[in-house]
Amino acid sequence: MMGLTVPQCDLISKIQETYSANPELKQLYQKVLGCPEEHPGFKIVKGIILYHDKIYIPCKSPLTQVLLEEFHATQWLVMLEYIELMGN
Repeated sequence: MMGLTVPQCDLISKIQETYSANPELKQLYQKVLGCPEEHPGFKIVKGIILYHDKIYIPCKSPLTQVLLEEFHATQWLVMLEYIELMGN
């Protein structure tokens, strides 16, 4: 008997939690949400900050390492979450 397991990725929730925990990201989120025309390239989609249609996470975020590990471990699952986020 063979089985296939699929890891559960809660990446979007982790990103949203990072925004809530980081005062600078929280402030950026509120500014983009409140006045998007003053922040060209930025938009909010399903609670995630996008910059030129890519998920925005600062380089110094602790989530950067988590994302790299997650991507290398489950490339296709990360892409599926991104596609779901974009509504395609």
